[in-house]
Amino acid sequence: MNYFIAILAILIIIFLWNNHSKKKKLRKLKKYIISSWGKPKDKEYYNFYSISQYFQNTSHKKNAFQTISDRTANDLDINEIFKFIDRTSSKIGQQYLYFKLRTIQNIKVLKENEKISIIFLENEKLRISSQLLLSKLNNHNTYDFETLINNKTIEKPSHLKYLYLLSIGSVISIILTTINPVFILLLMPIFIINIIFHYKNKQNINYYISAITQLVKSLNVGEQLATETEIKNHFK
Repeated sequence: MNYFIAILAILIIIFLWNNHSKKKKLRKLKKYIISSWGKPKDKEYYNFYSISQYFQNTSHKKNAFQTISDRTANDLDINEIFKFIDRTSSKIGQQYLYFKLRTIQNIKVLKENEKISIIFLENEKLRISSQLLLSKLNNHNTYDFETLINNKTIEKPSHLKYLYLLSIGSVISIILTTINPVFILLLMPIFIINIIFHYKNKQNINYYISAITQLVKSLNVGEQLATETEIKNHFK
């Protein structure tokens, strides 16, 4: 009984400590958001390969009035301009800002963008709460969200049929081992080949796991942002 009470007390302390740490971290983040509003990011690392992927892959750039080519972007030093104007709160935001910087939109789209900008300028409470939500998508893994939408689906590997044969071979080898232990030697090369295929396919699995994780996080943030009337009215 005493052990149970001790374990319960430890779990309660851990829960309270984690809850306190989360609130403290949230207060610190909110303070940083308020103090850094409108200021450039001095310590930000820019991975322009990942940042530019949405622009490179999306079909939406075809609808733009004009697109800035890679050559022109280099001449204009677009990456340095991006660093100067970047005030985003998420990695997805960085990708979208880069897309907006490389695509020239028509007047109607620009006026719509101005409307939402004015909303956030005039409503500080809404801006801070939105930035706090978007900061959940400020992890470098969030860049993978774009790949889930725009990249080609990984096709079924051509060597899949051999994996079935290897699995059957493994079972047969184990059964034969009960008859004659020498058949354990047959199991070793099968095991090694399986390991090779496993690690080769693991890259594909990790790719999808990371992208789907970011999809779930993005959906949750999007749903919470959509509860704000001013945002919901703008993005009907």
